[in-house]
Amino acid sequence: MGSTPRAPGTQDGLIDFSGYSDAQLHDLQHFLDPNASPLNHANLLAEMARRGASADTVDNAQSSPGAKAGRWMVRLTRRDGLPGWLEAVRRHQPLYGAGSVEINDEGLVLHGRRRTWLGVPLQATRAIPSGAIRNVGTDGTLVQFDQDRGSSLLAAIGLGAGRYSFRAGSAADAQAIARALPATRTEGFDDSWAAVRQFDRAMEAAGGPWVTVALVLINILAYAAMAWASGGFSGFNLQSLVSWGGNFGVMTANGQWWRLFTALFMHLDPLHLIVNMWALWNVGRLTERLYGRWLFLALYLATGLLGGLASVIWDPARVCAGASGAIFGLFGLFVAYLSQRRTRLPRAVFRAHWLSTSVFVLFSLTNGAMQTGIDNAAHVGGLLAGLALGLILAQPLAENGQARLRPVAAGLAVALLIVTTTAGILRARNDGARLSPLEQYWQSHQDLARDNAAAERRWAELASRLGGGTLSVADGAAAFESEVVPAWQKMADRLRQEKLLLPPDQARAGAETLEYTENRLTWARKLVVALKANDNSHALEFQDLNQKNQRLAARLQWRSMQAAMAHRPAALSNNTLVTYIRDLVRSGGADCIHGPEVFGRTPKATDARDDGPALRDAAGCAAQRALRKGDYAALEAMMADGLRTIGDLPDGGSRLQGVLGGLNDLFDYEGLDIDAQFARIAGWRRAYPQSIYPDLAEAELLSIWAWWARGHGTANMVSGQAMAVFEFRQYMTAVALEDIRDRAKDLPAWYAQSMQLSVSDGSEAAKTRTLFNEGNAKFPHFYELHRQMLRALMPRWGGSAADVDHFIQEVVAAAPEGERDALLARLYWSYATLEDDDYDVVEKNDILGSRLMAGFDALLKRYPKSDYWLNAYANMACRTNSAIKYIELRPDLDKRRSSVAWSETVSIDSCDKKFDAAMTAYRRSHPDWQGPAAIAG
Repeated sequence: MGSTPRAPGTQDGLIDFSGYSDAQLHDLQHFLDPNASPLNHANLLAEMARRGASADTVDNAQSSPGAKAGRWMVRLTRRDGLPGWLEAVRRHQPLYGAGSVEINDEGLVLHGRRRTWLGVPLQATRAIPSGAIRNVGTDGTLVQFDQDRGSSLLAAIGLGAGRYSFRAGSAADAQAIARALPATRTEGFDDSWAAVRQFDRAMEAAGGPWVTVALVLINILAYAAMAWASGGFSGFNLQSLVSWGGNFGVMTANGQWWRLFTALFMHLDPLHLIVNMWALWNVGRLTERLYGRWLFLALYLATGLLGGLASVIWDPARVCAGASGAIFGLFGLFVAYLSQRRTRLPRAVFRAHWLSTSVFVLFSLTNGAMQTGIDNAAHVGGLLAGLALGLILAQPLAENGQARLRPVAAGLAVALLIVTTTAGILRARNDGARLSPLEQYWQSHQDLARDNAAAERRWAELASRLGGGTLSVADGAAAFESEVVPAWQKMADRLRQEKLLLPPDQARAGAETLEYTENRLTWARKLVVALKANDNSHALEFQDLNQKNQRLAARLQWRSMQAAMAHRPAALSNNTLVTYIRDLVRSGGADCIHGPEVFGRTPKATDARDDGPALRDAAGCAAQRALRKGDYAALEAMMADGLRTIGDLPDGGSRLQGVLGGLNDLFDYEGLDIDAQFARIAGWRRAYPQSIYPDLAEAELLSIWAWWARGHGTANMVSGQAMAVFEFRQYMTAVALEDIRDRAKDLPAWYAQSMQLSVSDGSEAAKTRTLFNEGNAKFPHFYELHRQMLRALMPRWGGSAADVDHFIQEVVAAAPEGERDALLARLYWSYATLEDDDYDVVEKNDILGSRLMAGFDALLKRYPKSDYWLNAYANMACRTNSAIKYIELRPDLDKRRSSVAWSETVSIDSCDKKFDAAMTAYRRSHPDWQGPAAIAG
């Protein structure tokens, strides 16, 4: 038998396997670790291969028809370990690594490795009955077969179905294994197998996807360079993206077309990079070999540039970056190749890729359309460019793996690129793409913007370290003095020197930037002095400087948003039809959008359509439809008409209040992001540049945007970061209202918005009262002003019931004598609706009840056709325990019910039960009374 066998575990390469039996070799195969003993493992495989060849010779002599016994050493996957396991997972095979195939009369047994759910590799086998084996094919050392999908036996033993492939030690072994397996074929298999193997050989001849590898590496290196320069790998802000070459449509369309190229290699954050590189790696490797390296590279860049151009046309106000436009171009090229008969793509390859590719593309486009912040225009542009170019250029692969490029097809592709690029550039360079004076100013001051951002970051870092105790006061003072103060001083000096040299239309931008810089410089200098003296007595002064700084920064931010969104009206994304369809989809097709009832009740279908609440609601819905459709002429008419007809509704209210309320609900609850909202208002301003109404709407939108950050919970439920964002956006609202004060002094909406802001930002009640007095003197019947003042005096905002009473008595006393009683009832009712049953306005004032009844009598006399005031009167009678008055009003409630006057707590049913006994007694004494039959019975 030869030399004595050595046990496993001896020195690598010294084991002589010739003395082992076949069974011992088979067992050693499962115990010998190829990583720990690679030479021993290789010698073992060589010995088993040698014996397998001789066994095959013996097997050929067996007489059993249809099956030949034997064992062969094979590779189930190209690599061992984790890479091999991943390959097996990708190919949906149960085993991986080096193994063996054993064939007997019962079928085939695969020996290899598998992994447990914990990832531990174990030796395992997989047996496949002979009756389940179909379509055996070989190509060189490759052996492949199908496992019958319809076998009831397989279903019974839980093996499932699929395709298996492995590589034998030699082509002769592969042929021997194939002869030993069943020769069953499905119809058309031989032709399909030959076509697939020919295609695979052409793909292998095409070589590795080196361009794809290079593109992935370039993108990774570009991100690393940006991260290293910015000092952080977590992501980049818009300013960094623009300075590095992001595709900012306005700058791109104004001559910086190179941004279409540079943006292809920039990404927003690590996740963005990883997702794009994963997609590029998967679709690029195959597409590169289908089209050829250099054509693939040219098409990648061409589709990426066209995708970027589509992004500029769709929305020039956005800053976009990423390879996704080019990647979707590759998907378009790949789909075009799959769909063309002339490429002679095997049907098996088509079936393997068509469905998954189509589903991925459709899902990605749908997801991009539904999500904000995704540049879906670049995706669609790149995809369409790839499809068009692929349909022209796709050709079958030659046997040597080279894609043939026909001159005619190349000419058509070049012509298509020239036409689409020219048309895109002409469309992008429209009136809306022109830089505003503010943008021209900042384009020429990009270095100043970078210096400002760096100084801000250093300021925040030092302040954080001082507050956290990781930096001493002395060292903090030295750092502020040596780093922060010189930076702001340098910026201030430069801005002062160029102040008189700026073009006239950029003067305001320069002046506001200088004011912000000088305030920062003053703050920094005083901080250094205080730190050096260790003097804490200037806290209030620093607080004032900080508030002023926030206000100045908010003004700069607001003007930047205005300038950016001014380009949107000319963008394709702001096309009236596109906008209307998109908005309907987002709102679920709702014709009118209302906020939750906690912020105001909506009239029901049973309410009178000619009463005040329903008419205001109709005005609000009409305003929403006009803004969503881009019918700015209708909006202008509604606002102007509302100003002319204040107090003309059957309940004394105003349609203007309804228009403003409808726009408020649209802004707050439609679900559009702030950029889309600003874009619509920019369209309104573009259509009516002299109108004050778009500016009022924009100020209201800024206020709503602030509340989005804060939420409507109590202050102790709001995080510090959310509160900081809320306060900054409130500053933006304040500067927007200040900017239009002189133009809006004759508009009641300006006073209402200013009062609302005064309450929200915690201003003294005296400031709100001053605004009220000024507005009420001009618009005494615009009762939204009274409502905002009452809101300011609510206990939850720092007021009290006594403050409310004092205000109402004072306003009523100042009113014309004939209006006093009705005004008193109106104001107390308004306050009751603000508290929404949480506070009884008359529980501590016995005298008020009779005065309120007299006031409601006056309201009904003044507005006899208003169901709303009839129901409000009954509601207040119920609250004040005025049983007789409620009983008198009750018969009319069934015919003239107004749902907005009632709540779940105080409803007609609850009041009927409250006065059940009184109504029963009243009916007995008044037999003609037509009260509720159910109660009378």
